[in-house]
Amino acid sequence: MNIESIIQDARDNFILENFQECLKLLHGISVCIIVPPEFRDRVDLLTFQAYIAQQKYNVVINEVSKSHELPEYRLVLLLAEQLSEVYSKDEVVDKLNAILMEDIPAKDATALTIGATIFMNLDMPEKALKLLHQSSDLVCDAMSVHCLLMMNRVDLAAKVVLRMQTKNEDSMVSQLASAELCLVQGGEKVAEALNIYQELQEKNKPSTLLLNGQAIALIALGRHTEAEPLLRQALDIVGLPSHRLLHPLHLFNC
Repeated sequence: MNIESIIQDARDNFILENFQECLKLLHGISVCIIVPPEFRDRVDLLTFQAYIAQQKYNVVINEVSKSHELPEYRLVLLLAEQLSEVYSKDEVVDKLNAILMEDIPAKDATALTIGATIFMNLDMPEKALKLLHQSSDLVCDAMSVHCLLMMNRVDLAAKVVLRMQTKNEDSMVSQLASAELCLVQGGEKVAEALNIYQELQEKNKPSTLLLNGQAIALIALGRHTEAEPLLRQALDIVGLPSHRLLHPLHLFNC
């Protein structure tokens, strides 16, 4: 069993909002083998993020210690508490800033994206962007694109997408960021976004992200009758709408 490959598959499913498939893959690792220490944190943190995406906040709150030695765990706990409305906005800001003052490696994309998600939930995209700029990870870049689009800086978002394409044009994350940008740019770019979502749909299982993306593009193109069954399928998959800002590439809840 190639743990690295399975974790990557689980991560891809998380990005695509196939949260149940993500959890299935991660649980399979834990059941079949003893997970080496170097992979344990990656498996656990992604598992907690998937539970949060399914709005199962109490699973994280009950399992993660407030005094955990690793800041990534305390960040994912804070995210669950934030979405559970355990704390006021000011309390969340204070707790987040306290954790971020610790020594978090710049390469730790997980900690940075979780922290940025909390800032975005607080409607502070500028602070989220500052945090994400500490890493060159493609997921951080994609989340930066989302932040910039929230700030109506389409010009800067386009530059980040171009940088991502230079790093790895074929990466799923780069393609999704490009599709999100194209949707916001509108006009002829909408058809380009639709093509990206459709091509990714052919390579992956149906997901709320891909189905919603296609539906949004079709609606923008005036093809409403084609969009309706996609939205129904997306609702059938997820059951409940996922939190729009937990996922760095999620554009709309439909």
